[in-house]
Amino acid sequence: MKFKELAQEDLPDSTLIKYEYSYLVSLYKDDLRARANDERKEFERRFRSLSEDLLKGYMALLKVEEGDVHRRNYQMDQDRFKNAEDLFREVIGEYPSTNARELAEMYRGYNYMMQNEIEEGLPLLREFDSRHPDSEFLFDVYRILGIVQKNNRQYPDAYVAFGKALQTKEGEQDTAVYRMYIET
Repeated sequence: MKFKELAQEDLPDSTLIKYEYSYLVSLYKDDLRARANDERKEFERRFRSLSEDLLKGYMALLKVEEGDVHRRNYQMDQDRFKNAEDLFREVIGEYPSTNARELAEMYRGYNYMMQNEIEEGLPLLREFDSRHPDSEFLFDVYRILGIVQKNNRQYPDAYVAFGKALQTKEGEQDTAVYRMYIET
């Protein structure tokens, strides 16, 4: 718990918030949701003196992290898909001007795909680039689209999605996507 130790140092709040955020993310990633949620309340109280936009951005990202834990652990409990969906919708609705919204939208589409609800998830991912043309998550969206479309034998659409993924900065270095692209 190195982040927690760093967050207790005598540093400016603008620095401490980064350490405390990283600590909370580590709790979520370790699936310690109850503890993370309790400490998230303290996090919000502790840093309320910072700019509202900065604090909102961190709070939104923490909710996305919690939703992502639910999404990744769906095999353990099907209700976790619903929990993830609720958190992603909350971030999309309550934090519209944050980076976290884009991440929540991507995970929401992916969440539907994992539930095999292709007709729900596919439009969310297909429309992502028109809503967020400069998003840092375009590579992931295109890659997910390509995989889902390839698995559903929609080969021309998969080919296009993999091609778009390869045109992103991250895609230029990703040999796995390149292999999927030429195999489609």
